[in-house]
Amino acid sequence: MDCKQVDFNNSSLSSADFYKAKFSKVAFHNSNLQQTGMSGASLKGIDLSSCKIDGLGVTVDDLDGCIVSPEQVISFSKLLGLVIKS
Repeated sequence: MDCKQVDFNNSSLSSADFYKAKFSKVAFHNSNLQQTGMSGASLKGIDLSSCKIDGLGVTVDDLDGCIVSPEQVISFSKLLGLVIKS
């Protein structure tokens, strides 16, 4: 799937499947990406910081260069097998 010049703004994409999608000039603003599959899709340069990402299906490689919020880093740390202690 190719996604070119798409702006997902306040979109409900929960449980959507972007498996191996190729993103070009794609933006996600305040969108619900919970349980969305994005495995195999490069998220380099894509800003997900304003989105709900609980259960987002990605790999560590998919996230290389992705822009996230400090709170989202905790969710993604599970992919690395990290346990965050407060």
